[in-house]
Amino acid sequence: MRAIVVSTGFVLMSFTAQAADWKNYFNDRFGFSVDVPASFKSLAPPVNNDGLAFISKDQTAEIRAYGYFIQGKNLVEDAREQERFDTDLHVTYRQVAANAFTLSGLTGDRIVYMRAVKTCKGDAAAVLRVEYSQSGKAEFDPLIAHMVKTLRGSNDCI
Repeated sequence: MRAIVVSTGFVLMSFTAQAADWKNYFNDRFGFSVDVPASFKSLAPPVNNDGLAFISKDQTAEIRAYGYFIQGKNLVEDAREQERFDTDLHVTYRQVAANAFTLSGLTGDRIVYMRAVKTCKGDAAAVLRVEYSQSGKAEFDPLIAHMVKTLRGSNDCI
């Protein structure tokens, strides 16, 4: 019994230490920032500097942080458009307001989580999109909670 407690404690300490290692991504074009796990590798940035994608070491999970111009629309309309556009996404959770939206659901056997917030004085949105296998839910729930807390838009944009 004692060995089980010790090994369980080691696993929890290992996960906590891993989850505590973060790097901050800042996008100056759309004036937003978000923390991503330091263990995720960034992919090549797009030419238009709208965001960046990060992939896990085992390449089973992907994080995308990007911005886009909303041109006077509110994020309620954008959430609806996102659902219409992403036809493979079966939305199981939805929270939508004029200044932010959250969508979560399944694409096949993968979980997709999206959070968008207004930025650039309301002229743009910053989006955090995380996609991972359902078997990784327990591992990703605390990571996503941290990323969502750190997703910040500002009025400073290019």
